[in-house]
Amino acid sequence: FGEKYGKTVRVVSMGEGEELASMEFCGGTHLDNTAKVGPFRIRSEAGIASGVRRIEATVGKASLEIMNRNQEMLFRA
Repeated sequence: FGEKYGKTVRVVSMGEGEELASMEFCGGTHLDNTAKVGPFRIRSEAGIASGVRRIEATVGKASLEIMNRNQEMLFRA
């Protein structure tokens, strides 16, 4: 990882055992608990390698703002 990451690379996982949903390398510290993510809204998903999917999402306040805008649009329609 020398070119992209420093000497210490953290592995972040969501779930355990058969409930494991994701395990990935993380170059920085983002959250110490997935509960801190808050509202989660998927923006896109794609296959980036065989058997590997990438999900891009908004979380927290940004997700709430998008959901509120979309709901207002629906009410106007």
